[in-house]
Amino acid sequence: MMLARLAVVPGLRPKVGLEDGGPGAGQAPVSVRLTGPEFETLSELADQVQASLEQAPGLVNVVNGAPVGQPQLQIEVDQLRAAQLGVNSAQLGLLVRTAFAGAVATKYERPDGTLQDVRLQLSGAARSSIASVGDLPVQTITGQTVKLSHVATITETFGPTQVNRYERQRVVSVNADLQTGYSLSEVQPDVQRAIDALVVPAGYRAEVGGISQEQAESFGQLFMALSVSVLLAYLLMAVLYNSLLDPLVILFSLPVAIGGAMFGLFIFGYTFSVFSMIGLILLVGLAIKNGILLVDRTKHNRDRGLSAREALLEAGPARLRAILMASLTIAIALLPTAFQLGEGAELRAPLAATVIGGVISSTLLTLVFVPVVYTLFDSLSERTRALQRAVFGRAPVPQAVEAGAAGERVEVPAERE
Repeated sequence: MMLARLAVVPGLRPKVGLEDGGPGAGQAPVSVRLTGPEFETLSELADQVQASLEQAPGLVNVVNGAPVGQPQLQIEVDQLRAAQLGVNSAQLGLLVRTAFAGAVATKYERPDGTLQDVRLQLSGAARSSIASVGDLPVQTITGQTVKLSHVATITETFGPTQVNRYERQRVVSVNADLQTGYSLSEVQPDVQRAIDALVVPAGYRAEVGGISQEQAESFGQLFMALSVSVLLAYLLMAVLYNSLLDPLVILFSLPVAIGGAMFGLFIFGYTFSVFSMIGLILLVGLAIKNGILLVDRTKHNRDRGLSAREALLEAGPARLRAILMASLTIAIALLPTAFQLGEGAELRAPLAATVIGGVISSTLLTLVFVPVVYTLFDSLSERTRALQRAVFGRAPVPQAVEAGAAGERVEVPAERE
């Protein structure tokens, strides 16, 4: 409503946004950065990007960062003519600088005793006149004077009042804000299409900048951290269990947790962000704990001589209470943050929603999914040992362990072919 009212004011560019604060403060959510050597070409590319972003849904306050050109005088020295008359470029530069910026000729003493600079320079009207600038006297090495117009060509052009640079190249940015209800991930394809539609000349470059660029870089680093955390968890469990298959069974609970995390974001109405990614990293430790409790109890039962099916059927009910207590404690503790209760909770809410969804899904489905995967891997191990016996005629067979009458462990040698 306010934008519609202000849009009719001539020469006014209304912009509505949030107050600066928090991560990425002062930066536009969407920014297209154009770099290259010539300002005119950058301005043309910026106009094309601006027209494309204004048509994209979900973007408001599209601002072309190309500075408005101001009239200026361009002086091109004829080097051959200047050399023939005995005039060098340093003299011409000093002359033009004195005419426009001025030079302190003397000082004036005020009645109160203070001194004030007396600056010698062309008047404002003369500085804007090509004829007046061309009549500036230039002294040659022979002591004679010639007009500036005799050794230089003076033209009136338009140029920027300031030159911004990025990586030692001139840069022009086209920025835009997100409309209410849209996220960066939703508008990113339209922004990329606007960049791909540009015909960028050689020596120029168009790329995404602003908060979207920082988010992409952060996601790359966090995905690397997530991969390393999964690898370290696997290696640690492989050392503790002295097995390469049991840790794989436990890690199969991670896809279940990740699916629940995405569902948790959907239920609470949050988008996938950097904080959500941090929540996934936390889930690596929180989700696999359920699998660890279940597999550890199952291995203990197998050592007692139970079959895989019997060991799993006993481990599930035995570990159910511990799994439920730990998972419910985590979920209930994060609920206030997920509902944005408390100051600054809106930043941490996606993290809490991710962890709550992942913990609940891993708790409910790990008790079903992990036993199935454990059974499949156990069958695979049995088939592998049978294949070894068939190929080599002999394979190491684990000894069966039976419980004695008084509860003592009695080892029974296994038969060998």
